[in-house]
Amino acid sequence: MSRATLLLAGLLAALLIYLFAVELPGGKKSEHPPVPLFSFSVDKVTGLTLRRADGGEVVLQRSTDHPDAPWQLTHPINAAADTAAVEEVLRELSNLTPTQTVAERPDSLKPYGLDPPTGTLLVAIRGVDSEVLDIGDKNPAGSGRYVSKGIGSPVTLVAPDIARFLEKEIAEWRDRKVFTGDFQPIAGQSE
Repeated sequence: MSRATLLLAGLLAALLIYLFAVELPGGKKSEHPPVPLFSFSVDKVTGLTLRRADGGEVVLQRSTDHPDAPWQLTHPINAAADTAAVEEVLRELSNLTPTQTVAERPDSLKPYGLDPPTGTLLVAIRGVDSEVLDIGDKNPAGSGRYVSKGIGSPVTLVAPDIARFLEKEIAEWRDRKVFTGDFQPIAGQSE
């Protein structure tokens, strides 16, 4: 065998050892059916804040003052929000189910990209304390993303695309309708 072949075989062996020693046994597979991380009803949500590690923040508030635009952007700009985009996030969060628990009581959150987190989603719920989801790194296999419901909570693995909401530009949160409201035909015009 050549030296390059031995080197590649050693690298493959090291990768397999890592996979079987670190990735696979670290998480506990539950014998019970998976339970979503959150148990809120989307219609009870009054606000949503998305914070990125770079300091970017989007704040959305449910508004009763604007029946045509039930969600309003309040930071970094004041504008009507795209209701479908907001409710997509809320539906996904309300159904977010971990694929495995990686650490019940982690000594450090750094290995998971949770100290500091890549981003944080804060959900304000009427009559209840806010729900928090800290989003960390993807796992080495790329099959999931580490998340935690805040300090002292277990680190779990969820679908990796949950972070896509943090990457949206402000224009993607704005309502794109040019005109809203109930339109009446102009007098003298036929329909």
